[in-house]
Amino acid sequence: MSSYHLDAGVLIALFDTDDAHNAAAIDGLYAIQESKATFGLSALAYAEFLIGAIRSGRAAVDRADKLLERLCPDGPVAIDKSVAARAARLRAENEWLKTIDAIVIASAQSAKAKGLLTTDKKLTRIPSVRYVGA
Repeated sequence: MSSYHLDAGVLIALFDTDDAHNAAAIDGLYAIQESKATFGLSALAYAEFLIGAIRSGRAAVDRADKLLERLCPDGPVAIDKSVAARAARLRAENEWLKTIDAIVIASAQSAKAKGLLTTDKKLTRIPSVRYVGA
């Protein structure tokens, strides 16, 4: 079970040293890892993260997979009926929330994570979401 789940934005920031959130994401994860926390991610966050790597080529995909193996050794959380229902509930209760973000948050909640780490400030309107961006 993971202590925190990572949103795609955090993974992208860690992977891309030119990303505006790179340093903040590294600092945020380092601080959390010091408390012996573990990390997980949604299958949807994994897919979003891989898009840029795939566009960059095979070597980038290999680097992305190695990063994920180190950070999230249990692999992505599947989007099953329970996650989908929880996401629908989140979306229904928060009209401003996009379905894609609701699925990522619901995945973290279903995995009983302490929270979701993100580079998207607006998602912190959900109590379990923590901002680690610049």
